[in-house]
Amino acid sequence: MINLLSPKEKLVLIEEENQKLILILGTILFLALFCFALILLSIKIHISGELETQKIFLEQKKLDSSSIQEIEQEIKHQNLSFLELKTFYEKDFRKSEILEMVSQKLPSNTYLTNFRLSTVMLKEKENELSISLSGFSPDRDVLMEFQKNLESEDIFQEVDFPPSNWVKPNDIDFSVSFKIQLE
Repeated sequence: MINLLSPKEKLVLIEEENQKLILILGTILFLALFCFALILLSIKIHISGELETQKIFLEQKKLDSSSIQEIEQEIKHQNLSFLELKTFYEKDFRKSEILEMVSQKLPSNTYLTNFRLSTVMLKEKENELSISLSGFSPDRDVLMEFQKNLESEDIFQEVDFPPSNWVKPNDIDFSVSFKIQLE
């Protein structure tokens, strides 16, 4: 085939061909850069999603550790309460035993209407119980017998019958207070 085109037209055809080639290469390069940008965008979205997931896990671990610390504090508090209860029960005082000892000392025809017990913690001494009683006695002689019965026992200390107990000769509403030393 013989090329009958003039050199000018040949140059125009070569230039058109080069332009088409540049346009094709430019489009391919643009599409490649666009695809690369899309790949980078998808990687960024994936990494930010993973980062958010890790943040959530970290916050959950922080919440778990703070709730664990709260639970540990509550356990320590409960352990202290149990230790105090254990110490209290190791003192082995029972209201029923004390009430039984007092009722054994109570003369016939005399009864109690009120029983109050309080524990006093002293640094110098061991714990001691302060007990206040009130009741009814038919006369002074029976009340005096009750006083002697209480004072005769070593366990009852500082037995105190107020003077108002001795005013009436009969039908006496009495009160008494004393202490018991815990061992």
